Amino acid sequence: MKKRLVHRNNVNWGIPILIVTGFVVMITILYLYYFVILLIKFNINLPIVVWLTSLPILLLNMILWPVCRTTFFSLTKKSDFLLYTTGIKINNKYLMWKQIKSISFKTGRYKCRNVFFRGFQLPMVQKIFVLDKKGTEYSCIIDVDYYLKKNRDKNNLRKIRELLFGLDKLSLMSDWAEKR
Repeated sequence: MKKRLVHRNNVNWGIPILIVTGFVVMITILYLYYFVILLIKFNINLPIVVWLTSLPILLLNMILWPVCRTTFFSLTKKSDFLLYTTGIKINNKYLMWKQIKSISFKTGRYKCRNVFFRGFQLPMVQKIFVLDKKGTEYSCIIDVDYYLKKNRDKNNLRKIRELLFGLDKLSLMSDWAEKR
């Protein structure tokens, strides 16, 4: 069988998340700009003061790192997950079908939903987990399910499952990642 690209995964984070990420990036740039001006103006050489004042903005950026990373890569058309007829490329690691032991998905939604409020829900990250026969696990974000999403039929999780069914690789799918 010839190696041919079947699916290129593009993560759509949604407009609200992109606005929040852009706002955090702008705050970070302004914060660092004014921080450097203050350091130059007052000639402060205290590493502890620098560390303590930059710690909150670094923590905020670490929390939003997956969003910023996949947003940047989607703009540059680099994908973490590619599905080929002969295998899977996940995080720049190509695995042929004979090297893969199982494929599992994690939707981010709980099986039993006991919510204390109704209405707006936070976005849920959907991930794919690939376990090779050596026991190494690879994972990446394949989609985000958010409250205002209109086309749930165009969900990457659903597309990948259908394509695996079409490639006759349904026997590789299991649910071990959902039970975590």
